[in-house]
Amino acid sequence: MENIRQFGALKAMGTGNGTILLMVLSQALNVGLVGYGVGVGLAAGFGWWSGTTTRLSFFMPWQVLALTAAAVFLIVLAASVLSVRKVLVLDPAIVFRG
Repeated sequence: MENIRQFGALKAMGTGNGTILLMVLSQALNVGLVGYGVGVGLAAGFGWWSGTTTRLSFFMPWQVLALTAAAVFLIVLAASVLSVRKVLVLDPAIVFRG
């Protein structure tokens, strides 16, 4: 939403709604993938660290990773659709008015 002026300018130059939707979804997917990777990496690092310093065991099956990936994907998709909805109905002329 902080880039609504830029998206309005793109719409004024003739960019279609499909292109804008694809841009927003690809950006959100990239951010989601980076966030998922950092989160899983930190969790695995903490598990490795705690496994060497305490007697507690750390167990992360593939199902946890898959469920987490699905949850992140759904959250990213929902957030993208909610924010891009405003951009798709935006009148480009409003952006250029002071």
